[in-house]
Amino acid sequence: IRRLMRRKKFPAASAGARIRIATGRLFAPVVRKRIIPRLPREVAGCINVTAVDNRLLGESVTVAGLLSGRDILAALHEAEKADVYLLPAAAVNQDGRFLDDITLEEVKRELEPARVVVEESLSAGIASALETATGKV
Repeated sequence: IRRLMRRKKFPAASAGARIRIATGRLFAPVVRKRIIPRLPREVAGCINVTAVDNRLLGESVTVAGLLSGRDILAALHEAEKADVYLLPAAAVNQDGRFLDDITLEEVKRELEPARVVVEESLSAGIASALETATGKV
């Protein structure tokens, strides 16, 4: 997040890009209340968070790493559309599959024409989503 704070320009934000972060119910309030407010105003204004219910394993399971591809898609289809979706890397295994055996490529196709970003850290994910929104990636 500090790296993002040091940046001077955010072309995606000034161009009206819409970025949506999908995460588990546990982390969503942290992103909304503690991380987004620390970002520069023009960046914070283009980011929204979707808390994904875990229907596969039960709603008592609230961590992002145990989300299924279908649950993520269901939550994102109910949310306002975005230009770029940031998904939790912890939910995807090394073979590019979610717990319900849906592939990351299937999720990307389902969310087209929007782009999908998956990064290990939230700050890298936000930076990558901003770059993707401007067409640099």
